[in-house]
Amino acid sequence: MSADDRELDAKIVVRFFGWTWIQAPQFDYNGPLPEQGKCLVSPEMRACIDSGEYQWPRRGIVPPLFFSPPHFSTDPGASKMLREKLAELFTVFVMRTTNGSTTVEVWNEIPQDFAPTKFVDHQIGKGPTEELAVRNCALKLGANHE
Repeated sequence: MSADDRELDAKIVVRFFGWTWIQAPQFDYNGPLPEQGKCLVSPEMRACIDSGEYQWPRRGIVPPLFFSPPHFSTDPGASKMLREKLAELFTVFVMRTTNGSTTVEVWNEIPQDFAPTKFVDHQIGKGPTEELAVRNCALKLGANHE
């Protein structure tokens, strides 16, 4: 998996699953670290870090994706988790495969008494696999809501 794919996975967990970027340790027991950056953490891990319950690893730099987000473009389990999240957030979730390509379409319906043919937050994601189509749809949704 490429670094670009991991960056896209990071965008998804921030947008849909509540992960946050925090400052990684600036010192270890030998003193200041040569590089100091941010680290992506899940909501559960953030609570452990904030409470002091989690102890950062000794020696060395904590990489940005030390707490690895799911691999949405290659892991069917992670893709299923993302599909479930999109289905929870949108009133309509449609996935169909034709000619070796998968299309995912999501939207929220406006109440029928308001405008029966109008849709809001409509987005389509396509890809050669279900995992990539779901990820692409989520990334487009994230881009529209940042």
